[in-house]
Amino acid sequence: MEVLDLRKGITKTSEYDAFVFPGGEVHFRLHNPSVLYVSNGIRIISRVTSTSDLMLLILVVETIRKDGYRGKLEVVLPYMPYQQADRDFSLGECFSLQTVCKMLNTLDVDRFFIFDPHSDVSPALLHKTTVLDNSSYIHEVLMNIKSKQSVILEDTLCILSPDAGAYKKIGKLCSKLDWRGELVAANKFRSISTGSIESLELSKQDFKGKDVLIIDDICIGGRTFIELAKKLREKNAGKIYLAISHGVFSNGFRDLNEYFEGIFCTDSFFNIEDPNFLLIHEKSCYKVTQMNINYDRL
Repeated sequence: MEVLDLRKGITKTSEYDAFVFPGGEVHFRLHNPSVLYVSNGIRIISRVTSTSDLMLLILVVETIRKDGYRGKLEVVLPYMPYQQADRDFSLGECFSLQTVCKMLNTLDVDRFFIFDPHSDVSPALLHKTTVLDNSSYIHEVLMNIKSKQSVILEDTLCILSPDAGAYKKIGKLCSKLDWRGELVAANKFRSISTGSIESLELSKQDFKGKDVLIIDDICIGGRTFIELAKKLREKNAGKIYLAISHGVFSNGFRDLNEYFEGIFCTDSFFNIEDPNFLLIHEKSCYKVTQMNINYDRL
């Protein structure tokens, strides 16, 4: 199966040329379509982190089918766009995830693959979808932490679920990884009017120096995890690690660095080696370890 990698977005690569016209329209052109079209299958990997990326994906699929290609066509979405807007919030406000899925469902695609979605709503709304869980990634994180210690990891590390909604999911993850250490739950209470965290509770009252690995799917700004780390310090936690599947990190890393021994993320939302990323974050991302999503299991 041939792979068409769109993760660099609107740019010129060895495989395609994509740009935006002065009027704002995205345009796309394959460099060697005849080579691609003789394959028995095409897998498109698309990092959709903007409306331009979404439009690029639509144009690519439509171009391939327009040209008469009738082989197997798959789309891999490392980061499912609009995945946190997974409900109809109020009258007059859009149900964004549903709208995006309706658009994607019109494409002539044989299979979608999405990595560690925020909830079950994404695969329910997006037809012909296979979910790639985060077990391979978290296993790699645990091996990274273990490599820095000379003791049994389960004796010195707790895994923490950051909220009640994630506890069941992380429990299944621990079972799949055969994790025999502690699984601790946090429960946060937010203000209905502002969305800010008003209080945090932990199921363990004294960590007695044990290290903690917080696992979650998405980090936007990071304030939730900073507040959680503060609470863990109050409860005598040792080193605190953060493992995020989709790291947006809109507030950068400086504040996170103060509380976390190590920050792990995948390449679903950004590439840590991207010059544009390094231009902004090079001096503050020294605690970040980025791991590539494993597509070998597709």
